[in-house]
Amino acid sequence: MLKKILLTVVALLILAAAGIGYLLWPASYQPAYRMSDVALADFRAAPSGEVWFPGFNARSARDLLEAGANAVAEPVLGTLVLPAEASAAAPVPAVVILHGSGGDFTHRSVHLAQKLAAVGIAGFAVDTFRSRKLTAEDDYFARMEKASIYTQIADAFNALEALQAHPFIRGDRIGVAGFSLGASSAMFSAFEPVATPMMGREGARFAAHIMFYTGCNMDFEDFRLDGAPWLVMLGSADESTPPGDCRELLAKAERLQGVHAELEVYEGAAHGWNMPEPLSFHEDAFVTRDCTAYWTREGRVIEKNSGYSYDNPLSLLLAFSQCATRGYSMGRHDQANRQSVRDTVDFLDRVWDGQWSARLTGEILGIGIPPEPGQDAS
Repeated sequence: MLKKILLTVVALLILAAAGIGYLLWPASYQPAYRMSDVALADFRAAPSGEVWFPGFNARSARDLLEAGANAVAEPVLGTLVLPAEASAAAPVPAVVILHGSGGDFTHRSVHLAQKLAAVGIAGFAVDTFRSRKLTAEDDYFARMEKASIYTQIADAFNALEALQAHPFIRGDRIGVAGFSLGASSAMFSAFEPVATPMMGREGARFAAHIMFYTGCNMDFEDFRLDGAPWLVMLGSADESTPPGDCRELLAKAERLQGVHAELEVYEGAAHGWNMPEPLSFHEDAFVTRDCTAYWTREGRVIEKNSGYSYDNPLSLLLAFSQCATRGYSMGRHDQANRQSVRDTVDFLDRVWDGQWSARLTGEILGIGIPPEPGQDAS
């Protein structure tokens, strides 16, 4: 018992030191950009490239349930990559892509968008962090202060709404994909207690949910899904998001809601297999596999085991002190990287009745994969 108390105290001190900026949230959030600072997307004039679309900063689940009515409005930046053949006469499907807690500073999201566009599917890489002027030097809690997972979920739905107006994109064939934190956001977006307040009962929904190395430690008191198919991809050597929880969640989604759910596990791959950096151990990275986000019917999100709220910064630190640990391995695994793209396109072929897999080539699969040390980069 004494050992547990000491470990809890030490964890609290470490978390408090790391998260002092998170604890001192300003009373009123000031957006990095205002709507008047940017030119919002006009897809007729600029159908692709970097575009801004309307959004808001969600400080808690309550902001999602209110569809941002009481949140601070702010524009969101994304990079839209269209297939060469896309046109108003021949609109194409699209995938909204969400980055992880490390951001898209190494362009993982944009590279995936380029690969999808090369086979005929538009990719929209949404940058939740750059939209809030966050950089690679900002630590984890600084990022969560200005751009929580709730904000990323809001960005995803607002991107879905924005793409409805794009003449080159099929509004009924827009999926969502994400890496790590972004994968959790992509999964949360499948649940109707999140989607309905944001999009309305009759509004657009994502037509597929694709998760790269996601945590599946989530649950809803009101367990209702949008019905769209799931693809979850994990590494067998991932200490942060092991496959066991995902098998249970996918089975529950299929059993209770009839959702088509697929799981792929890549042997030997760890977390972040499409990162450019080689595999290494990150001793300060948070491991939250033993934390479970539980959404209540009232719209509160708590850590299921401890009961601490996820919506309050101090309470979140207390929750992490009980359920989180530190340190796991991350880094590139080229075979898993290529296979995960192939599995993604194969999955979309099946669920959207497409023929995109036939266009995959080694050159497309290699987009964004740096050469091994000692290889010619040309």
